Amino acid sequence: MQINTRTTKFVAPGVDFMRRFPNGGFVDVGDFDVLAYWPETNTWLSVECKYNQPPFCLKDARRLRERIFGVPPDRAQFAKIEGRRAFLQARTDEL
Repeated sequence: MQINTRTTKFVAPGVDFMRRFPNGGFVDVGDFDVLAYWPETNTWLSVECKYNQPPFCLKDARRLRERIFGVPPDRAQFAKIEGRRAFLQARTDEL
């Protein structure tokens, strides 16, 4: 977040549109860990922060891989990130 505040004043941590604007009719895509906007170029930046503990054995490595990438057809963490991206793309004019 501090890096973004060096270049724009439109930075907000932990933005959850469904909870922050309950009357807006937003779907639940979770929260954006950091959301930044540059109005001069109409550029949005969404930052995802994930802490995934390191594996200690091969079994842990498999579980970590499945937690991040999912097991087909599930996309786990990437599915949530892609959902937030699609939400932001669809609502940029409104936001």
